[in-house]
Amino acid sequence: MNRKYVIFISFFLAYFLSYFFRVANGIIAGDLTTEFTLDAAQLGLMTSIFFICFAAAQLPFGAALDRFGARRSTPLLMLSAALGCVIFATAQSYLSLNIGRGLIGLGMAGILMGAYNAFEGWFEDGNFATVIGLMVGLGALGGVVAGQPLQAFSNAFGWRAVFILGAVALCLIALLISIVAKPKVQKLKSHSGKLEGTFADIFSSPSFWRLGLLNFALSGISLAFHSLWLAPYLRINMSLAEQNVGQLISLFGIGSVAGFFLCGWFADKFGLARVPFVAGIVFMLLQVIFVILPSGSNTLLLTALVFLLGFSGVFVLQVLSLIRIRFPLHLRGRAVTAVNLFGFLGAFTWQWLLGLVVKAYPLVAGDYSPLALRSCFIITSCFTLAILLFFIPEIRKKHS
Repeated sequence: MNRKYVIFISFFLAYFLSYFFRVANGIIAGDLTTEFTLDAAQLGLMTSIFFICFAAAQLPFGAALDRFGARRSTPLLMLSAALGCVIFATAQSYLSLNIGRGLIGLGMAGILMGAYNAFEGWFEDGNFATVIGLMVGLGALGGVVAGQPLQAFSNAFGWRAVFILGAVALCLIALLISIVAKPKVQKLKSHSGKLEGTFADIFSSPSFWRLGLLNFALSGISLAFHSLWLAPYLRINMSLAEQNVGQLISLFGIGSVAGFFLCGWFADKFGLARVPFVAGIVFMLLQVIFVILPSGSNTLLLTALVFLLGFSGVFVLQVLSLIRIRFPLHLRGRAVTAVNLFGFLGAFTWQWLLGLVVKAYPLVAGDYSPLALRSCFIITSCFTLAILLFFIPEIRKKHS
């Protein structure tokens, strides 16, 4: 098999696990809450630890990518995720859950960014965004598996078994990447042996802040709802049974997969900045609809809305492909990880913040307040609109 396809497959498998574990807590939240006696804020914080550790790794990992490449950097980081899975699976305390969850997030931090680095030169510029979208779309099937299939497996074998199997899979995939992911394009270095350029060159760019904050809004909010807060909204505000909630969380994942598959093609055809901007408008309007959606709404309507929420929220992926236009080759590893940092800072911020919002409302019949869960959508839709307005100058640029 051609090496570039093996490289593609290895990163797809890694990203599949990354996506699975980032959203898995939404399904096993009930087990964790019961077993460890967690309130909404504790659950939100513990789930968001994945994202803050993921985010914290981005800048140093970007420097490692520019210096050493994905073949060495990504597999080494993945081993910490394997260790985190073991710690999470054997946890006997809330602290252990946090440590395990944090290490999983840290270990997954180099997978998508490593793919951008490893794919450089192996795939043509004209279809690079399409290839990335295809890989992420296939990998996002992990979010689908983290819905009803995870619920069924957890009911049969327990949630701890999921993480033990994950540790084994991570080790095997890390080994595969270390063998096959030889770069076709070498990064440029100065005569002193140091990498050209600094993070200051990146942070001084207005484009960096527009791309980063759009990622903070769209990716962060989408992940916060998919991995945790959409499930209680569906259960409480829409009066759905647990099984139906699991089905819709899987449907959100299917929508994300469809969005990932199509966003690259749309971006290559219509513009790397225009496409995520338009999708962001749709994403914001859907949040407004969830604010006003009455309980007992038509099942078909609810199904369509959940699918579209997952679909539209992932088009922001293409701001990472836009970096190939906005920044020179020797800065791309650091630029792409710095923009990606915003997405996972967003996921951490929004998961925790929404947990605090929900906790601020008194319980209703021993459960979360329906008004609190609607308030979450009010806050996120207003923030999304503000960031979309800030992003407008970017779509007026050349090659946008």
